[in-house]
Amino acid sequence: MSAKAKKKRNRRGRPPVDEPNYIACLDWNFGWNHPRDFEELKRARKQGLGYEEIARALGRPEKEVVVYIMDQWEKGNLPDRPNGLWGRRRRA
Repeated sequence: MSAKAKKKRNRRGRPPVDEPNYIACLDWNFGWNHPRDFEELKRARKQGLGYEEIARALGRPEKEVVVYIMDQWEKGNLPDRPNGLWGRRRRA
Protein backbone atom coordinates (compact mmCIF):
# COMPACT_ATOMS: atom_id res chain seq x y z
CA MET A 1 0.00 0.00 0.00
CA SER A 2 1.32 3.46 -0.81
CA ALA A 3 2.28 6.03 1.82
CA LYS A 4 -0.59 8.22 0.67
CA ALA A 5 -3.87 7.66 2.48
CA LYS A 6 -6.65 6.41 0.27
CA LYS A 7 -9.45 8.86 -0.38
CA LYS A 8 -12.90 7.69 0.58
CA ARG A 9 -15.83 8.25 -1.68
CA ASN A 10 -18.80 10.04 -0.14
CA ARG A 11 -22.32 8.74 -0.56
CA ARG A 12 -24.47 9.93 -3.43
CA GLY A 13 -21.62 10.14 -5.92
CA ARG A 14 -19.84 13.10 -4.37
CA PRO A 15 -16.14 13.42 -5.19
CA PRO A 16 -13.59 11.82 -2.84
CA VAL A 17 -12.49 13.81 0.18
CA ASP A 18 -9.54 13.47 2.51
CA GLU A 19 -10.45 12.25 5.96
CA PRO A 20 -9.23 14.58 8.72
CA ASN A 21 -6.19 13.32 10.56
CA TYR A 22 -6.22 15.97 13.29
CA ILE A 23 -9.11 17.26 15.36
CA ALA A 24 -8.43 20.50 17.22
CA CYS A 25 -9.28 21.09 20.87
CA LEU A 26 -9.96 17.48 21.88
CA ASP A 27 -8.38 18.18 25.26
CA TRP A 28 -10.68 21.16 25.92
CA ASN A 29 -13.82 20.78 28.01
CA PHE A 30 -16.87 22.07 26.16
CA GLY A 31 -19.34 20.77 28.72
CA TRP A 32 -21.28 23.44 30.58
CA ASN A 33 -23.85 23.36 33.38
CA HIS A 34 -26.57 25.05 31.41
CA PRO A 35 -28.51 27.16 32.49
CA ARG A 36 -26.50 27.87 35.68
CA ASP A 37 -23.26 28.76 33.84
CA PHE A 38 -25.19 30.69 31.19
CA GLU A 39 -26.92 32.84 33.82
CA GLU A 40 -23.53 33.59 35.39
CA LEU A 41 -22.14 34.44 31.95
CA LYS A 42 -25.05 36.82 31.22
CA ARG A 43 -24.69 38.51 34.62
CA ALA A 44 -20.94 39.00 34.20
CA ARG A 45 -21.32 40.37 30.67
CA LYS A 46 -24.05 42.76 31.83
CA GLN A 47 -21.61 44.06 34.47
CA GLY A 48 -19.14 44.74 31.67
CA LEU A 49 -16.62 42.06 32.61
CA GLY A 50 -14.23 40.81 29.95
CA TYR A 51 -13.68 37.17 29.09
CA GLU A 52 -10.70 36.89 31.46
CA GLU A 53 -12.77 38.00 34.46
CA ILE A 54 -15.67 35.78 33.37
CA ALA A 55 -13.29 32.81 33.15
CA ARG A 56 -12.13 33.46 36.72
CA ALA A 57 -15.75 33.77 37.91
CA LEU A 58 -16.70 30.49 36.24
CA GLY A 59 -13.48 28.74 37.26
CA ARG A 60 -12.74 27.79 33.64
CA PRO A 61 -9.84 28.36 31.23
CA GLU A 62 -10.17 31.52 29.14
CA LYS A 63 -10.11 29.62 25.84
CA GLU A 64 -13.15 27.53 26.84
CA VAL A 65 -15.06 30.62 27.97
CA VAL A 66 -14.34 32.39 24.68
CA VAL A 67 -15.76 29.41 22.75
CA TYR A 68 -18.84 29.36 25.02
CA ILE A 69 -19.39 33.08 24.45
CA MET A 70 -19.04 32.64 20.68
CA ASP A 71 -21.46 29.71 20.73
CA GLN A 72 -24.11 31.57 22.68
CA TRP A 73 -23.65 34.76 20.65
CA GLU A 74 -24.01 32.85 17.37
CA LYS A 75 -27.26 31.32 18.65
CA GLY A 76 -28.59 34.80 19.45
CA ASN A 77 -28.57 34.24 23.22
CA LEU A 78 -26.09 37.05 23.91
CA PRO A 79 -26.45 40.56 22.50
CA ASP A 80 -23.63 42.58 21.00
CA ARG A 81 -21.96 44.94 23.43
CA PRO A 82 -19.33 47.66 23.28
CA ASN A 83 -15.82 46.16 23.22
CA GLY A 84 -17.25 42.64 22.71
CA LEU A 85 -15.15 40.02 24.52
CA TRP A 86 -13.12 42.65 26.32
CA GLY A 87 -16.04 44.29 28.09
CA ARG A 88 -15.30 47.64 29.72
CA ARG A 89 -11.55 47.09 29.43
CA ARG A 90 -10.22 48.79 26.37
CA ARG A 91 -8.14 46.90 23.87
CA ALA A 92 -4.51 47.94 23.50
